[in-house]
Amino acid sequence: MDKYAVVSWDVPYLDRRVSVVGYSGGKAVARDAAEKTGKPHRLCLALDNEGDVTANGRDIALFSCTVLDENGRTVPNACPTVAFSTNRFGRIVGTGSDVCDHNRVDLPVRRMRAGVIAIAVRVGKEAGKLQLCAEAEGLVGDTLEITLGEDK
Repeated sequence: MDKYAVVSWDVPYLDRRVSVVGYSGGKAVARDAAEKTGKPHRLCLALDNEGDVTANGRDIALFSCTVLDENGRTVPNACPTVAFSTNRFGRIVGTGSDVCDHNRVDLPVRRMRAGVIAIAVRVGKEAGKLQLCAEAEGLVGDTLEITLGEDK
């Protein structure tokens, strides 16, 4: 294979896990795996910048929303429309998922692309427990709570 070339192989479809290992000079230098997932079942929220957010009215909490199947595996091709909301300790200032989405970035409703949506929440000036909620038709929703400490 030429340096920087794209290489592909046709692999017969199997209803299970596929693993690949990349070698250079006989030494394993890259690994990846994919496993078939089930149907989308529930939303899953995660805080992406943990420990970097305090109640100062300026900080932004960055979250990601993914879809999991009944076995807790991420469904990479999920594309539901998700509605987000917060309690009084924060305000959604941005959502994003697809570079081709021409809707305003500050909308609290976003269609997922490639199984993930990013959410930006500006925190308030009051310490407390910020809650972010995610809901989508036909899926179990999720709520994530983070503690906002006082600004020092």
